[in-house]
Amino acid sequence: TKRHNIVAVASSTAIYLIISAMRQFAKAEIACRAGQWKKPLPLARDPEHKTLGIVGMGGIGTVTARRLALGWGMRVIYHNRRRLAVEPDDFGVEYKDSLEGLLNEADIVSLHLPVGCRRYFQSDRSTARRRKTCLAISSLRR
Repeated sequence: TKRHNIVAVASSTAIYLIISAMRQFAKAEIACRAGQWKKPLPLARDPEHKTLGIVGMGGIGTVTARRLALGWGMRVIYHNRRRLAVEPDDFGVEYKDSLEGLLNEADIVSLHLPVGCRRYFQSDRSTARRRKTCLAISSLRR
């Protein structure tokens, strides 16, 4: 069903990518496989209480935001072409009317856009406005 796919993509892809990037799982795995497990592993960032910016607050974006807000205590901000008519009330979300406003505040930006909207975020102008410490995660779909 469509709902099942939304939850699967949110939990299996988007949330994994966010936590993996923040915790630097890939770097730690590479170090361990190279026999460097006794050395200090790369410093990881704690996802708790960070600001999550969602670009594209549809079904997948909403499930991702809900799980990270309730499970990790993340503050959620989002940007859409239009503000949601009914914002989720079980966790707090804050609408940003511009992509720039979202990029200025987010510690992690998670993209949940149809593939045709890819250009919207990938322009040099928009990525240059992102904070240097901000992680960008893409769950773009076809």
